[in-house]
Amino acid sequence: MDETSDDPFAPLVGVHEDFVDKLTELEATLDEMMATRETREGNEIILDEAVRFFAEELMPHLRLEDEAVLPTIEKAIGRYGTLVTVVMNEHEEIRRGIAKFDGAREELRRDPNSWPAIQELNRHGIFLVQFLWDHFRKENTSLFPTAGKSSRRMRFENSRNRFQLLDRPIAARIFAASASSSIRSATRPRSARTRSPRPSPRHRGITCMCVWNTSCPASFPFAR
Repeated sequence: MDETSDDPFAPLVGVHEDFVDKLTELEATLDEMMATRETREGNEIILDEAVRFFAEELMPHLRLEDEAVLPTIEKAIGRYGTLVTVVMNEHEEIRRGIAKFDGAREELRRDPNSWPAIQELNRHGIFLVQFLWDHFRKENTSLFPTAGKSSRRMRFENSRNRFQLLDRPIAARIFAASASSSIRSATRPRSARTRSPRPSPRHRGITCMCVWNTSCPASFPFAR
């Protein structure tokens, strides 16, 4: 990430890009388990790392956005009728999805080769992967640019330190995590990694829960 960027959202976009790499690895292992109908040792490692990633990286990231980033954006573009409310609601949906994934992981841990348990974990895991891809794309391509173009942009830039200093330990962990590797390999070249949220072959375009009830992000009126 370029800390000298004039874009105050650049660190968050960079974190989202690295999160997508990890989600891609999770999707790949879920696909493998569905194809083989078993849980291999390599699958177990990635599933446990996914649980850690959700708890130690993604959940603190959501908290940072809820407590510092979104309130600042709200002052610039408002809350109701904008993506601020949509993103806040989606954060709660993501938390519920993580809880369901964790529960399904525990079920599979008790019987690693249970086909129903594999199917249940896949259901919750793929939902999270696809929902988070859409969520990050919505923030990166609609919410952040809209806030950046707001007439109150200077006010936001002047308050950048607010979300950087509000909870320094959490921010430090999030920004440090953005330089970490994907779940599967810590040494994979960056050039070989996915660098932006994009649908996988399994992705069929989830309809977002926004007030316009259309696919995101291109359809948002203020994104045009």
